[in-house]
Amino acid sequence: MNRLFVFSLIVFSGLFFDRLNIFKIYLLSTVLHETGHVFAYRLFTNKMPYIDISAFGYKMYNNVLHNKFYILILLRGPVTNFIIAAFALILINYKGTFTVYIWFFVNFLIFIFNILPVYFLDGGQVLYCLSPFYQRNYVIISIFMVVIISVMVYSFTGVSLSFALFLIYFIINMLNDI
Repeated sequence: MNRLFVFSLIVFSGLFFDRLNIFKIYLLSTVLHETGHVFAYRLFTNKMPYIDISAFGYKMYNNVLHNKFYILILLRGPVTNFIIAAFALILINYKGTFTVYIWFFVNFLIFIFNILPVYFLDGGQVLYCLSPFYQRNYVIISIFMVVIISVMVYSFTGVSLSFALFLIYFIINMLNDI
């Protein structure tokens, strides 16, 4: 199935059925996350990166050769979400509306999720640049982390079998990209 079609279907469904604006905030937060990567990339290369859109979100391809610049580009996305979460946390003290709480939780979760040591996430890419141990074992560590996270999500939330199947589909597609 065409990845852009699946992505469009997910976005349309999310926007259509999102009564609490959580999906809209998530979508905007992921765009801001990727914009952080793009700004850092432009800063170091003076070029625009190639961005691929799939059912799982956005992926930026780059050709930065220096590890320190690549690491800074990778960290810029999660740092963007961390700054938004921190700003939302400050706003909660002044005006704790439901929307501000959602901005905080969505951006904090995107930050936490992206710094995990899974190869296709920003944290895994940073570890790959810094650690020879991770370079030798990134597939095993990534699979282990995804399984642990899936079990935790399933255990703590009691999600349905359909969500577990979606996670398996997600894992298989991401590992095919490695």
